[in-house]
Amino acid sequence: MGDEEEFNEYGWAEKPKHEVILSKHFYLSNCQVTRQQWQYVMGYKTYEYEGEIHLPAVNMTWKEALTFTRKMNEKFGSLLPEGYEFSLPTEAQWEYAARGGNKSLGFLYSGSNDPNEVGWCYENDANEPNIVCTKFPNELGLYDMTGNVMEWCHDWYGMYSEEDQTNPVGPASGLLRVMRGGSVINFYKDSRVSHR
Repeated sequence: MGDEEEFNEYGWAEKPKHEVILSKHFYLSNCQVTRQQWQYVMGYKTYEYEGEIHLPAVNMTWKEALTFTRKMNEKFGSLLPEGYEFSLPTEAQWEYAARGGNKSLGFLYSGSNDPNEVGWCYENDANEPNIVCTKFPNELGLYDMTGNVMEWCHDWYGMYSEEDQTNPVGPASGLLRVMRGGSVINFYKDSRVSHR
């Protein structure tokens, strides 16, 4: 996890680059939660017009996102393999998946070194979220992990440790929760897989 590049103006947040081992299996949705899915699970809309149902859900708090996962477990938890549940990913899980997991080709963005191929960011968009899955996926078949809308992680925000870690879950407390992936209002540099 992280980035050690000298030109990186976010070095204070992304350093030190460190080894992380994820020994527990997990699944991640292949795209962002749509507004239609959000309404179905939560019972209220995050959009105004019917044509917006395939856009990503937006403007929810971390607590609302956590409530969404709880309600997903209530409605669909029995369909999951034993020992699994719906949850927000840890920051380590998110970055591992965004980098392409064990199929990673080492791209700067999730699935490419060209952000235009895989993400909607400020430089290629009109500052509005776009329909999910309209750009290329990454090596694991995951869409929109670069740009479109930022994604909540379960962790509290904290500085990285120099030590290697296994299944890290971030600090025990803090002031801010982690968001990853960048959005349509972020520049390309703010949508790299290491950006936090």
